[in-house]
Amino acid sequence: MNKIICDTHIWYYIEDGTIDLKSINPKYPLCSTYLTLNELLTTPKWFSEPERIFNVIKVMLENSSIVLCHPQLYVKNIAFNQDNQDSEILNRLKLCQEAYTDFKSVSSEKPIFTKWIEEVKKHKDFYESLGEDAKKYSMELRKRGLATNFKKQFIENGPGAKIHFENSITNSFNFFLGADVPISAELISQFELYNHVNNRFIKAVISEKYIVQENDFEDLDNLLYVQPNDLYWTKEKRWKILIKGANMSKYLFEE
Repeated sequence: MNKIICDTHIWYYIEDGTIDLKSINPKYPLCSTYLTLNELLTTPKWFSEPERIFNVIKVMLENSSIVLCHPQLYVKNIAFNQDNQDSEILNRLKLCQEAYTDFKSVSSEKPIFTKWIEEVKKHKDFYESLGEDAKKYSMELRKRGLATNFKKQFIENGPGAKIHFENSITNSFNFFLGADVPISAELISQFELYNHVNNRFIKAVISEKYIVQENDFEDLDNLLYVQPNDLYWTKEKRWKILIKGANMSKYLFEE
């Protein structure tokens, strides 16, 4: 069945009233993804505005279906005609829902909500450590006299690296397929939006038109869930420009 895959920001806009679903009346059912749910379950906003994040998740659950599998598993499900799900994120969603009940209770002690915030903190610390690793890598590049932008790195590290990324349609898609999945033209065509936008994105970074931002690769991977005849709903100008620049406007849902 045709569907509209939504990026994470759409659910914030629906929750705060910026988007009124009744007035828009989307032509297909709305659909969320593992990546959107995971982003909401791990956002640092839990520490400053937990009630809002609970409400955003609630709005998403009430108004969409969710593809509960990591992009890599989703691609393999398509390749092998399977319907496997990630049990780990289901367990975390269940804990989140229990934490919401505890959060709304009149009791002064809220042990389940406290446990939930502790779980979020673990993820926060993990992602912060990745950010620190990225900073160390950048500093090492500077010490070696290499620019931190992609274009110069690829040129100075040899033509092989540059060719690898410029042929990114196949290379990036191979990551999601894995060695056990045979590549076919038919399978690749099912991920047309991702492949073309990914190619456009990498070339824009190489040519220095774009600087990679914090959530870029997660936003890019979210396009893997968009199948032919589906639509993608985003209000982010950056991704609209990339999608249109890749001649993939047919996938954009416009209100």
